[in-house]
Amino acid sequence: MEIIKSFSIEEINSQLHRILDSTVFQNSPTLTRFLSFIVTETIHGKQHHIKEYSIAINVLNRQPDFNPHDDAVVRIHAGRLRRALNEYYLTKGIHDPIIIQIPKGGYIPQFEVGQTEKVVEVRLKVLAEHRAKPVVAVYPIHVFSQRKEILEFSSILEEQFSAELSRFKEITVIGYYSEEMKTKIEQNVLEAGKSIGADYIIVCSLQYRNQLLRIMANLLITATGEVIMIKSFEKQILASDLYKIQDEIVQAVISAVGGYYGIIFQEIEKHLALEDSDSTGIRECINNYYRYQRIYSIGNYNKALSSLQNIVKVHSDHAVAWAMLGELYLDGIALGKTKGDDPMSQAFRCVMESLRIDPHCQQAWHTLTLVHLFKKDKTACREAALQCIQLNPNCSEIVSGVAIMLICAGYYEEGFQILEKAVKLNLHHSWWINGGFSIYYLHKKEYDKALTWAEKMNAEETFWNPLLKCVALFYLNKKQAARKQLTKLLLLQPSLSENIRTLLSNFLLNDELIEHIISGLEKTGLNEINEHSPKDKPPVVFS
Repeated sequence: MEIIKSFSIEEINSQLHRILDSTVFQNSPTLTRFLSFIVTETIHGKQHHIKEYSIAINVLNRQPDFNPHDDAVVRIHAGRLRRALNEYYLTKGIHDPIIIQIPKGGYIPQFEVGQTEKVVEVRLKVLAEHRAKPVVAVYPIHVFSQRKEILEFSSILEEQFSAELSRFKEITVIGYYSEEMKTKIEQNVLEAGKSIGADYIIVCSLQYRNQLLRIMANLLITATGEVIMIKSFEKQILASDLYKIQDEIVQAVISAVGGYYGIIFQEIEKHLALEDSDSTGIRECINNYYRYQRIYSIGNYNKALSSLQNIVKVHSDHAVAWAMLGELYLDGIALGKTKGDDPMSQAFRCVMESLRIDPHCQQAWHTLTLVHLFKKDKTACREAALQCIQLNPNCSEIVSGVAIMLICAGYYEEGFQILEKAVKLNLHHSWWINGGFSIYYLHKKEYDKALTWAEKMNAEETFWNPLLKCVALFYLNKKQAARKQLTKLLLLQPSLSENIRTLLSNFLLNDELIEHIISGLEKTGLNEINEHSPKDKPPVVFS
């Protein structure tokens, strides 16, 4: 058998049992079943049966109607299994004769000779990944109860915290600990965190008394011990019903930690602002993208674009960077800032490269949704959006982004419902989310709400800001105020009367809405003001 030709079945089984006897796997029945299943199938020549569906049914006890396109549970646990194997081979298994690993993009295990060089390669790969991303240690939950069902619930909650946080590709998560490490954690949480290279630590406690559940979650900076987030959860509930609210608990914590409006990247930005950074590192590069998303300016856009263009030359296997770069090429179209080569072709090339590296990169599916929107393929846009959401529903920024794309594609109510739910996960959000709400309410002809959301945008350097305000004000019969916004709009886009339809149709697929917006602009005086403007007046450039 080609895949295991270097080893006998007995040798591989012995290696499997060594791994399963380790603390990491003894503490996780799910990972034990997962690894046992794929190894057993492979050594008996049934590796062609190892698919998402078969794993879901045989390992995760899913029902026969399981659809891997709608449920990412197998991919999530596969990621956890890869990290657990890495941890094993970096510690207890460092001298083992056989290395079992699962390549990204598949589930069929590979078996290699456990040479020292290979172990070093694995170690360097893990350490390099840690340097590129902030490392978050999710510590075991401190439980103030000895009731069996409460201890079981806390154990499942721990696993779910790690699994859900792992969906954020820009964060490295440590969630499994040896008994020795657990003892260190009990003695000194900060020193234990430093010993495993964690930048941040999530510490949780759980109390259950008189049917009242109390959970407290703190996020600490490992280096200083500073508490940068406190989340509390309290609910009157029967012990038998605890599992009904575990998703609600996890979502409350994880959505506040990850993403570019999450606590971690806000904290990183504060420190980077104090450093003399040349923006060549991956972490600085990703942060430039996040800063652009939070605070729109031409300067932030150009800095993010330039750093991403540079980083993919140095780190050509970084899926998230490729996806972000593709998005910025398309943003240039939406913002009226295109120049040079065809941005659509550049964006498509970037997103395909990202998906080639990591087919489950949520950032890539976000960009692919935008590609389909610009290609005016409504059906493909919706399919990519739903796949994107499925990969990590707790990432409020990305989910909000594809929700707005659905609105722009004409799926108004579906997009609006997703958007409303997503923004509740994190009350801080980007200017374009406000713009998405404004576009939705323009479509509904609820102009007071459209204006309210447009006034929240706080993005003076994008033409969408005065455009949405102008149209809403006109239809509210506030024509003088609308005319002031039109003047601002023409400073940003002097040739607007000539290209307004092109600008809008790049991003909006509903002709009726486009005509409604253009009608409001023209009745405000678009053509009249443009006729009195110097014909050769260049667009305003911000630096």
